[in-house]
Formats: sequence, C-alpha cells, structure tokens
Amino acid sequence: VKAFGPTPAERRAAERRRKDALKSGLARAESLVEEHHVLRALEVYRQLDAQYPEERAVLAGLSRIAAQTKWYGEALKAAERWVAIDASPDARLHLARTLRRVGKVEESISTLRQVLATDPSQREARELLRRYGGDHVAMRP
Repeated sequence: VKAFGPTPAERRAAERRRKDALKSGLARAESLVEEHHVLRALEVYRQLDAQYPEERAVLAGLSRIAAQTKWYGEALKAAERWVAIDASPDARLHLARTLRRVGKVEESISTLRQVLATDPSQREARELLRRYGGDHVAMRP
C-alpha cells in the first residue's frame, strides 16, 4: 500500500526530468535562433513558458525573441514577469530597452535610474539613460 503522494526519491526523479526537459527545450530554442529560425524559436519559447512560467531563462529568451520578431507587447509582458522574479541588472536593462521600444520612455528612464541607484557603476544603464534623454542623471560619476 502506497503512502500519500510520491516518495522523496520519486520527487527527486521527477525534478530531474523536469530540469532535463527544460534544458533540452532551451537548447532547442537557442539552436533555432542560431539557425535564424526566430519565429520557430519564438514558438518553442511560448511552449516553454506555458510549462515553466516562472523560469528566468525562459522569460529572458521569450522576451528577447519576441522583441526581435517585433511582438513587442509579448516582449514587454515577458520582460516585466522576468524582472518580477529576477531584479538583476540584466533583467532590468532588458526591461528598460523593451519599454523604450513600445514608447514608454519615462518608464524606461525610471527603470534605468533604479538600476543606477542600486549600482552607480553600471555603464550600460548610464549610456542608455543618456541616449533615452535622462542624461542629467547619467552624467554623475
């Protein structure tokens, strides 16, 4: 008679299978990108997002490829979800670029200022801020 739910060994095996499937899916998507099949890669990222909605690498790839294929609304939603679970400079810089692409310049500038408030030495944020018109902050050392 089996106890309630899977055993610890079964849970570990299921988690390994999940991670392997994620890794395989990400590799497939990136392979498609390298082969210049970006629309197919976008579809793979969408499928991965349905299975792994809080996975940083999926959200980063989905947002990046959605922007590249000019699905800017989808790119923005994925970027916002990415930043919600990962406040890294990479995630926030990508969000700032995506906000700018959809015409939300003030929100983009605000995001860049947040990056610089956390890390004043962040050169890329400083350069983007200068380009986006918020350079009075960007000129500080």
